Amino acid sequence: MRTVCLPVACAIAAIALPTEADSAIFDVRFDGVVTGVEFRTTCAGGPCSTTNILFEQLPFATQLSGSFTNSLGPIEISEGQSVTLRINPSAPNGIPSITGTVTNNGGFLIGTNLGYTLNDCPDGFPTRSCSDFFAFASTFNAIGGIPEPGTWLMMLLGFGAIGFSMRKTRNVTARLAAA
Repeated sequence: MRTVCLPVACAIAAIALPTEADSAIFDVRFDGVVTGVEFRTTCAGGPCSTTNILFEQLPFATQLSGSFTNSLGPIEISEGQSVTLRINPSAPNGIPSITGTVTNNGGFLIGTNLGYTLNDCPDGFPTRSCSDFFAFASTFNAIGGIPEPGTWLMMLLGFGAIGFSMRKTRNVTARLAAA
């Protein structure tokens, strides 16, 4: 009976599970370094005017870590599909906007085009010292994923098969030791 159980369990698992996942729901977290430009406006000695304003363009880099899911909820991405995710796409001044594209490649997430924008300067002529930031990363770490039910089933069947074979080996060893 035992010699039949393992092959039958494997056959059921092979029939029950799809060969490729159609779609998956992900908790997408991101982690990456973006580099870009800071446009700094400095007003010397009080409110900005045409005589005391200085415009600078400086290099800028920062580490971005966070979760698209905290803002957008769980995200469904089909196999091979790319989804562009945006946090605060029309953010008012002083609130950062983050965008990124995530691709489901066989259950692994690939992140591309991570963008960061922070507009701290008021619209029109600046009335105070301020900075606008624009940064970009061509790739980033996209972390996350919730295994599909088929994945859980296969994992449980695998653990069961390992436990079954270990139990069978232990019984054979015990019989040999008793003889």
